[in-house]
Amino acid sequence: MANIRGISAGKVLVITGTKLTDVGLKAHHLTNPTMSPTLVDLPTLGSVVSTDSTITVNITASGKVFYLSRADNGVIVYDFGE
Repeated sequence: MANIRGISAGKVLVITGTKLTDVGLKAHHLTNPTMSPTLVDLPTLGSVVSTDSTITVNITASGKVFYLSRADNGVIVYDFGE
């Protein structure tokens, strides 16, 4: 799995777009390199503040995030790339 974004406590992740509050997001998150990534609610990564055009996550977790997907249907909305 090469598509990752390293996260650690104290970092800020900002997602911009349109209609961002229409549906919740989940993150494909890896906390332990000997385990498989898990799908978690976005607030698992830290505190979330959202508007219609911006989602800001103040990271309190560590690990790697592969992609973000819609909570309602699992469609990937952002892949962090290589």
